[in-house]
Amino acid sequence: METVIALTIMAVVFAAIMPLFKQIRDNWDSKEASAETLQNGRILIDHINRNLSKALRITAVSGPNTTSGYIEFKDSNSNALRYDIAGNNYVEFGVAGSLSDLGGPVSQLQFTCYDYNDFNTPTTDVNSIRLVKAQTTLTNSLMHSQDKTLTASVYLRTNGNDTGNGGTHGIVYTEQNQSVPRYRLWDGSAWSAQQLASDVGADPKWVVSARCPTRPETAAGTLDASDDLNIQFFNGFSWTAATELANNLAINTDRPFYQAYEQLSGKLLIVYRRGNDGLLYYRTYNGTSISAESTTTLLGNGNPCWMRLVPKRGSNEILLVVLDSKWNITAAVWNGSGWGNKILLEGTTPYSACEVMWAAYESQSGQALVVWTDWKSNTFQYRKWTGSAWLSEGSGPDFGRDPVWVKLAADPCSNQMIFAASDDKSNLRLVMWNGSSWGTPLVAETSLPGVDRRDFDVEYKSSGGRALAVWGRSSQSYCYYRVWNGTAWSSESTGPGLGGEVSIVQLKADPLTNQIFVDILNKNDGLQFMLWNSSTIGSPVTIVANGRGHSTIESFMMVPLFRNEDVHP
Repeated sequence: METVIALTIMAVVFAAIMPLFKQIRDNWDSKEASAETLQNGRILIDHINRNLSKALRITAVSGPNTTSGYIEFKDSNSNALRYDIAGNNYVEFGVAGSLSDLGGPVSQLQFTCYDYNDFNTPTTDVNSIRLVKAQTTLTNSLMHSQDKTLTASVYLRTNGNDTGNGGTHGIVYTEQNQSVPRYRLWDGSAWSAQQLASDVGADPKWVVSARCPTRPETAAGTLDASDDLNIQFFNGFSWTAATELANNLAINTDRPFYQAYEQLSGKLLIVYRRGNDGLLYYRTYNGTSISAESTTTLLGNGNPCWMRLVPKRGSNEILLVVLDSKWNITAAVWNGSGWGNKILLEGTTPYSACEVMWAAYESQSGQALVVWTDWKSNTFQYRKWTGSAWLSEGSGPDFGRDPVWVKLAADPCSNQMIFAASDDKSNLRLVMWNGSSWGTPLVAETSLPGVDRRDFDVEYKSSGGRALAVWGRSSQSYCYYRVWNGTAWSSESTGPGLGGEVSIVQLKADPLTNQIFVDILNKNDGLQFMLWNSSTIGSPVTIVANGRGHSTIESFMMVPLFRNEDVHP
């Protein structure tokens, strides 16, 4: 009898829990299938984005309301390529007439095209297409799983009739005693010939470029030898005339201005100094007109020498950090319409002639980290902005000397950051931030070329995880580098020979190829470009010949021209 009762109880228990096991298994299967579908979708949309961004000519495209769409285009080798949906509901790709399955199954493959003058009215005129929006929906056969829709927006050079003005990236730079900034365009494999932007009236010294996230627009701000600040805009084909925003920034050996776009609205914010009144001057640009000049006070008691704006992804928030002539470091937060949350971060930084402060947003938390140098502390200080409040100040690990030039690079896929800093004894140190604490500094170099400029840089790949640090060495005409693999630094590698000892280094991640652009200005006043392919740094290409550049200031800046990689699950 007891056995019967026990078996009955067990049967009741199993009857109760078996549906739970089934639900758990179904949920697991559903999540696993959803993750697989999302990954397949990302690979598919990346394939479409990568190939369309290199198209020379769109030759045919389906209507904007066609959900089983197609697009045909010619690549750089004059191959006629095509995307469409096969009878098995898989996206297929290849040379027209010989397609192969690429990914799926999908319920939608839709192409919407626009010309460069109107991003609101779709067009199928292949002679005028400049923007292609591709959208696809991957289906999931499991009962409780969701389909995944992904999109990509690609600005491209079409029809081969851009006469050298098409490109995915650009570099704006200056030459000695020339009042017109120069620029070149990168088409994915080579630079265009040198071209001229608009005249700014005097020899431009500093260049700050920024890309608009909502329209095909690149802004270039320049500070010239007459202490004037000018701005001009590039639409992919031509530059506007330069607009003088201020005619007395008081200095041009430092950089008392900066600009950045709000990442949600696409509005440009420009900040700058005027004279010696200690105020912050600013204007905005909405794509049509530049606002009147406004001012706000800063919490330091000196005149701004260095400014940096850092926009927050997916927001109109922009963080401002300022170093002034009285060795104060202040910060403020722009919310899209005004300034708030001002704070005096430091009153005794040891330098005002070097950019001893930086800021970056953590990619996952959305919180900002500000770093700066304190007086005779042999380390650096840092503070977090949470989005609503400033947290308490902290100290970094021992560096042995006060940092002179600094850089903070954020991983685009995590809260990890890399802090790089040189000191007055020509040492370079690298240290990791994991989102809550600092690691142990690595001494990467003990003989940097100088202490009066940033002769190093660090940058993450667009896919995150891995990063590149590049620097120069005294009396050597080579660059040197290490690679961060997500957990540790590689051993040192030697880059190619350059036109002289390294003076200034700028790195820029390429979202199209996942490579990193390396721009180096040498002490012979020459500017050279290289490409890191995730393994090695390639041969240099001369942008500005020796003897024609400005070797002591950052008279160049590279920037993506358009939003070529815009993928959303």
